[in-house]
Amino acid sequence: MHVTRPRSLIQPDPKETPYTLGSFFAAQEWLPLAGLPWFPAPEKGIADPAPGDFLDLTLAMLCRRVRQAAAERACDRLDLAGLLDARLRLRDPRAYGFPAGHAYGSLAPYLSGRVRDELLRAAPDRAAAEWILELTVATQGFARRPVALILAGRWAELAVLEADTFPDDGRSAVNLALAAEMLGAEPAPLSVPTAPGTGRPEDERWAVLSTLARLDAGRRRRFLDRLPAPDAAELDPLLRIAALPGGTEALDGLLAGELSGPERVAATVALVRALHTAAGDGDPDPALVDRLCALAVAVDRVGEVFGLLAAVSGGRWTDWRAAGTDGRRRLGTHRAPAPSAG
Repeated sequence: MHVTRPRSLIQPDPKETPYTLGSFFAAQEWLPLAGLPWFPAPEKGIADPAPGDFLDLTLAMLCRRVRQAAAERACDRLDLAGLLDARLRLRDPRAYGFPAGHAYGSLAPYLSGRVRDELLRAAPDRAAAEWILELTVATQGFARRPVALILAGRWAELAVLEADTFPDDGRSAVNLALAAEMLGAEPAPLSVPTAPGTGRPEDERWAVLSTLARLDAGRRRRFLDRLPAPDAAELDPLLRIAALPGGTEALDGLLAGELSGPERVAATVALVRALHTAAGDGDPDPALVDRLCALAVAVDRVGEVFGLLAAVSGGRWTDWRAAGTDGRRRLGTHRAPAPSAG
């Protein structure tokens, strides 16, 4: 009886062109990677390895996503010591017998994913946040530490980090004011504004706005009063968006405008809060669900929040692509110009 061997065990054709899967077919070559995280190296988009050949481009993208997902699952199985060992292997893959001719990434995508998962929760999970902080301290530089401290609620440490570690032209007045407010310190205005272009990651602003949106209006106002005027002027409209009530009228106003840059982050906070509120209601209004789906499209987060969307929609969509299609149609309706009178 003829037995067909799995494709993953078939050796590549020597004549096979380099831009196809190549050594992915040689399982033996990839055994050193078994059980270890191996993230694809960072790229600026997906380069087409064979211009005009859609199949090869699709295979390249699929392989990248499969490697990303497998690496995240491997990270979840490892403790801190295992992750540190994996980090060494990724830094010097040839010394550990990894295949030559391939680019390897880092643990940064895993950490970013854990931060994103925490920001999508209805309320902070202290155990998860402490793990993020432990991993950040062990594997990342100071630039990634503020967001981990915010998620973990380590306000005194955040204040010390910003005041004593970062130079005057790199520290965040926003983080200093947030730490002071959460610690209940006397409201002393800060004299050094945040320098423009300090290169703070997007998820840090997301964490700040998410934290502030949970406070009452009085505390948010007091926080803004602590800030230097430039920071307050920049953050005030973003905080208004993040703290919006999750009703249809408020969402209609949000959907009417373009959401990009900092406004996209603030609207993401509003979206996540509204999704959790709607889920808590048990049987949300379908019109509200329509707006939430449209807002997920507007901030380009449909895949990230699909679990929350599915929970409030009663299984309306089969997957995130279906939700995206529906959301784009709804968003177009909200942004369509009003018909002219007469």
